[in-house]
Amino acid sequence: MRTETEEMARTMAREPGAPVRVALLGCGVVGSAVATKLVENGDDLAARVGAPLELVGIAVRRPGRPRPDVPVDPSLFTADADELVTRADVVIEVIGGIDPARGLIMRAMEHGASVVSANKALLAEDGPTLYAAADANDVDLYYEAAVAGAIPILRPIRESLAGDDVRRVLGIVNGTTNFVLDKMDSTGAGFAETVEEAQALGYAEADPTADVEGFDAAAKAAILASRSSSCSPSASG
Repeated sequence: MRTETEEMARTMAREPGAPVRVALLGCGVVGSAVATKLVENGDDLAARVGAPLELVGIAVRRPGRPRPDVPVDPSLFTADADELVTRADVVIEVIGGIDPARGLIMRAMEHGASVVSANKALLAEDGPTLYAAADANDVDLYYEAAVAGAIPILRPIRESLAGDDVRRVLGIVNGTTNFVLDKMDSTGAGFAETVEEAQALGYAEADPTADVEGFDAAAKAAILASRSSSCSPSASG
């Protein structure tokens, strides 16, 4: 199965061999991994897409901050996300939160860029507006990584189950709380120390509120419910 970026790139109208310009919003844990994959797997991605993927910029808050683990030219880092999204074919948004992510995604679409997002909070709160904007601007909006990122679920719901009547979706959608609950149950460890361990292992964010208070799971449940009920049939997610 092709990745979402590959699928969008293959359907774009451009001169034969012209690069697909990719802009990345955010360079935290997820963004760093995306940038690294784009660079290290460049030849393989070009073969799959039929054109090279050119990383044209990475929007961050502090462009001058050293990032030795991200194998890109430091000049690609910029604090001007508004300008960056206007010169890309594909915008990958991994900054999270509602704003400025929403405005940047809308601006990208208005300038003809398709979007890949892992922003479950934004999609849960304002998904229909984003779906409509994608349709109005004739671009794609993909967000498989917003729910169970390593386990394809949104595409199968949209495509494989399109003719089915989905009445209930069951599953574990938050890895952090799954780790915490299992650890507490199996070892008798306390809640606070288990959350600290999850943070040390990279399972939990520095601020674990979204996970332990259920906000993350609620957003994912909202997206799954939206897709399962086909309440937004025009969306490309």
